[in-house]
Amino acid sequence: ILLPVFFYSDTTPFPGLAALPPVLGTAFLIYTIGTSETIVQRALKQPFFTFIGKISYSLYLWHWPFLVLFRFYNIYPFGWLEYSLWLFVTVVVSTLSWRFIETPFRSRAFLSKQMVFGLGFSTIALLAAGFYFVNQNGRFIQKNTHPNISLPKYAEWNGDWNKWNKCELPLREFEMKKIDLCILGDKHVEPTFLLIGDSHAQALAQGIDQAANQVGRSGLLVFTKGRPPFFDVQRSPGDWALLKKEHLTQLFTQHPIEFVIVSSFWLTHYNDCLLLPTGNSVWDELFVFDKCQRTKKIFNTGIVEMADFFAESNIKLNLVTQIPPYPYDIPNCLRSALYRGLDAAETCKLSYDDFLASTNPVNNIINDLAASHPNITLIRPEESLCDGVSCISVIGNQPLYRDDDHLSTMGSSFISDLFAPVFQNSGAAPK
Repeated sequence: ILLPVFFYSDTTPFPGLAALPPVLGTAFLIYTIGTSETIVQRALKQPFFTFIGKISYSLYLWHWPFLVLFRFYNIYPFGWLEYSLWLFVTVVVSTLSWRFIETPFRSRAFLSKQMVFGLGFSTIALLAAGFYFVNQNGRFIQKNTHPNISLPKYAEWNGDWNKWNKCELPLREFEMKKIDLCILGDKHVEPTFLLIGDSHAQALAQGIDQAANQVGRSGLLVFTKGRPPFFDVQRSPGDWALLKKEHLTQLFTQHPIEFVIVSSFWLTHYNDCLLLPTGNSVWDELFVFDKCQRTKKIFNTGIVEMADFFAESNIKLNLVTQIPPYPYDIPNCLRSALYRGLDAAETCKLSYDDFLASTNPVNNIINDLAASHPNITLIRPEESLCDGVSCISVIGNQPLYRDDDHLSTMGSSFISDLFAPVFQNSGAAPK
């Protein structure tokens, strides 16, 4: 039971096999209750643990609402002080709830008809209040305590995101001959470029669509969420969403593709320790037991193989470097800042030095790759989002991000000028 507390992390796949240790540990603990007294039983009979047991249901009910509330007002990631305060408040309220609500509720005398009616009415009133504070998109209503400031409506800064959702292509469709890719830019001309990647390619689709339209260009969108644009790399055993060279070669024979734009959350793919080889010979020597070391080796080899493939195919490669990631959700930061009367642009910005420090490993790999491959052009989002001192995530009380690392459609449009040279340097679009 205790091992997962200390050894599991955000990257541990759960549920799954990782759920076995705590489940089996709990089952074994319950089993030993009926046997002779053990050290564990004697420890659990101590007043502290019996008290926790008594208020455990109240803890279960109260911990999450308080956690959400604390995060809403805190904006930034929790430290030890915030966690300690949250835990203290949760335990105090849970104790009061157990003493004055849960314990009396178990008494039949407490459950009179009047009490049942009162509780039912109160529940309905609370639900009605909850619905009042949530709009049709599942977000808080667009008002706050400051009459001259309103929260931005979702449609204004990210309304086109769902338009690109339908463009996610399960790559097995290539083998099934069901290729119907989304078109970016001018739909009346032949596609001459390809945008590929993970969900960060989807996040850039709006801006690239806008830039391509301005010069009469057309391209195709291919992305699969959560997976790097490397060949024959999987994130879990048996992963069917593999990008293969033959997939792209097939597209190159169907359309006069001149250049490719690749966008991905490079930092996560480098650090999440989840990448796996498929067993092909090119990966055999890289299969090591340290999953984080293995992932880094796959990343380094995979990105070079990708660049070599496009160079051999005589295709220009425009590599979008790492979007500045934030340690908190930007729409939530904006909402909290506005409710508290703070300057959202100042509250929700990121230090440029922090951005460089967090992305240095992948930036170095990408810079070295571009230096060794003349066909590569780097597109740096930080040139539009950062000024050398800080990086912005909010403009005019509108979020440029839809979460902590994906650009919103507004953010994608904001950096669309970065792609203008890509289209201008590639010649005229064929009719």
